[in-house]
Amino acid sequence: FHKSDNPITYPPPLHARSNRPPSHRTCRRTSRGHCHRSTQSMADDGADDRYQVLQRLSEPENAVLGMAAGAIEAVATQPLTYTKNARQQGMPFTLNPKLLYRGVTISAFNDGSLTGLQFLLAGFFQK
Repeated sequence: FHKSDNPITYPPPLHARSNRPPSHRTCRRTSRGHCHRSTQSMADDGADDRYQVLQRLSEPENAVLGMAAGAIEAVATQPLTYTKNARQQGMPFTLNPKLLYRGVTISAFNDGSLTGLQFLLAGFFQK
C-alpha cells in the first residue's frame, strides 16, 4: 500500500444538484501529493460545471457573486474609463492615482448592483 494509490474523494460542492456518479469526484495522489485525474473526466466536469454554476447557487449567492464581480470589474477598468473621458474632454494625460481612481466608489457600487441583479436573474431563470 502506497499513499499515492489511495483515492481521495471530495464531497460535492454546497448546493450541488448533481446526478453524476461518485467516480467523477475522485482523484489519485501522485508521488508529489498532487491530485491526478484523467483529461477526459476533467473535460467532462468542466463542460458540465461551466453551464450549471448559476443553477447550483441560491439567489442570494448569485447576487453576492455578481456584486463582487461588478465591483472588481469597475475597479480594474476605472483608469481606462478616466483616460477615455479625459481624452474626450481634451484634458492632459496623467498617471496620478488620485485622478485615475476619482469616482471609483460610485462606479463600483453602480456596476456591482447592476451585475448582481443580472446574476440573480440569470440564476433564477436557469433553474
